[in-house]
Amino acid sequence: MRRTLFWLGLASVSLLASMSLLVHGIISQAGANEVRKAGVILVLGSKPERDGQPTSMLRGRVEHGVALYGQGWAPKLMFVGGSVDNTANQAEMMAALALGLGAPREAMVLEDKSRTTLEGAKFSREIMAREGLDSALVVTSGFHMARALRIHRDLGLLVYGAVAPHGEEGPPADRVGWWLREVGAAALYYMGMSP
Repeated sequence: MRRTLFWLGLASVSLLASMSLLVHGIISQAGANEVRKAGVILVLGSKPERDGQPTSMLRGRVEHGVALYGQGWAPKLMFVGGSVDNTANQAEMMAALALGLGAPREAMVLEDKSRTTLEGAKFSREIMAREGLDSALVVTSGFHMARALRIHRDLGLLVYGAVAPHGEEGPPADRVGWWLREVGAAALYYMGMSP
């Protein structure tokens, strides 16, 4: 009995320490601003509202990506995200928003098949190789940045973080939910259990 309690206690402490390190890593990347010249700006998608409209989070990511493009940080914008749970296609939605913000269509590339961050990174890697793009600025929300960069880097891509400065507004319960979901998704990815 004592041996069982010892091992349960040790496992609990190990789990708590691992989760603390994971949360610290996510928080430390939440303000990542590694902006530098790159071949492309990858703007990562976000599931739209139930009525098919873009969320403020998705708008914030697109606005930041277009601003970086306008400042000359990369010659191309790639919008990453397909349809999730029969929702509107994220890449197409982002391209429409970017056009409305003045970004030229010829500068845009759509990765419109992915349903997860990992799929988006894999499909983006294929497109980048085909287009001869050697590096990317990844635009996403702060809570998502650590895992997004890790996934892209694990796939051998040279990427830098450019956190969207707004778009995470909303009720406190929503914000807590985003962060908790991200901690779970990151834990699954690091354990090799991500889809």
